[in-house]
Amino acid sequence: KRLGGGLLMNCFKGGVCGKSSDHFEMSGRELVVPRSEVAGCVDVDGFKAQLDALASAEDGFWDEFTRTCQAVENHHSYLGRLTQSTPEVRKRNRYPNIICLEDTRVKLKDGRCDYINASVVDMGDYKYIAAQAPLVNTIEHFWQMCWENNVPCVAMLTQWVEHDRVKADKYFPLLCDTKVEYGNFVIECKDIDKSEESRGLVLRKFLFSKGSESRTISHVHFSKWPDFGSVENMDLYLSVHSMIRQATDGIRADMSMLDGPLVVHCSAGIGRTGTYIAVETILRDISSACIGDRNGRYKLDIPAVLGKLRNCRPGMVFSSEQYKMVYEVIYWVVIGDRLGSSSNGSKRDRASLLASTKTDAEVYKRGARR
Repeated sequence: KRLGGGLLMNCFKGGVCGKSSDHFEMSGRELVVPRSEVAGCVDVDGFKAQLDALASAEDGFWDEFTRTCQAVENHHSYLGRLTQSTPEVRKRNRYPNIICLEDTRVKLKDGRCDYINASVVDMGDYKYIAAQAPLVNTIEHFWQMCWENNVPCVAMLTQWVEHDRVKADKYFPLLCDTKVEYGNFVIECKDIDKSEESRGLVLRKFLFSKGSESRTISHVHFSKWPDFGSVENMDLYLSVHSMIRQATDGIRADMSMLDGPLVVHCSAGIGRTGTYIAVETILRDISSACIGDRNGRYKLDIPAVLGKLRNCRPGMVFSSEQYKMVYEVIYWVVIGDRLGSSSNGSKRDRASLLASTKTDAEVYKRGARR
């Protein structure tokens, strides 16, 4: 039941509610969100109609994607907003055409140059840092950014090498009980969870030190998302979101000072990174609508989300295929029947993704220190 080709939504039977006993349970929390609440707070019918129109039109997703991108560029002209290109800035960019906007870039506090190719992505209640993969000469800058912004978790969404091209330089120790020094920072791998490695997911915990001060930071590496492409397996993709959330929440629970944003990077920090942040933003908005005060139903407006992302960092959600993936993931989570999977694992993933609290939102509002 892929989107497109006229084979769209025959899985939609009687609305999103399902049985009244269906619940989304937040792991480790008391909050339980009834499935019926989603139908009560989200304009599911409107979302379905919008998808039907996109899927039935020739190049529907492509047309909406390109229209939205062009509208952002026309309204928020990038000219005059791009960071000035100096020899030092150019050395710190992985790709010469992926440049930060001056008003949204993360600024390093210490050092002769405050530039790093990373952007603060302000999605309202939540903020993220979208970054390129570190280069050999920017690894120390990357960890400096994490330190200065009290980052609890880093999500890496690329392989080290793809199609014989280096997509990310190794910026942390791969083996447990090993450590590497990067300028003023020492990263020591204290724990590795490879229980999901066959699915491309590895979770690490690092002891992150500067001088006499130490912190713990989580790192989630997902290696089965092709460059410029999408993830076909929705069960697997939701597991990525679940693992990143759990890793982030776990660090925040242990170290309250690490209240900064999640850092997300792929290779360029726009395609897979933007797609991940788009999906996570919408999932959290749905959660907030389900448990908070509301006037009317929450309208799933994916073009508006893309517009916000691209106003923070040019190129976010790089391809129409990735844009279509955002629709697919949200539909599958909200309707609950895209792949016809009934595994307990996928139910748990949908549960933890749709259950959230206002407390979570307050933490994210603090965002990145620019």
